Amino acid sequence: MLAQSYTIGLYGAAAGLSIYGVMLLVFARETIPAEVTAAASSLRDQLQGYWQALRDKPSSAGQRLYPGADDHVVDLGAAIGLCQDGFGISEQRYGWLATTNA
Repeated sequence: MLAQSYTIGLYGAAAGLSIYGVMLLVFARETIPAEVTAAASSLRDQLQGYWQALRDKPSSAGQRLYPGADDHVVDLGAAIGLCQDGFGISEQRYGWLATTNA
């Protein structure tokens, strides 16, 4: 559908995001118990969770690999432009690929 009209796709995405925002405002609630938030009063206590997350080696490795995966998206965009300009392939042939990067 996006290969035919990007306008329809972008309006659909805007509507979906708006609906999600309204649902979040209406249905979201705090899940942290009040006694936990009152106990963590010092800055050191509040930042302690970050140090634990940084020491988690599998999680840290995944966070370091994510920017590398993002580079492949840029390469794909360049290859798509090359196919259209250099080889005369119509944008309708690969138009859905842009939606995966949005």
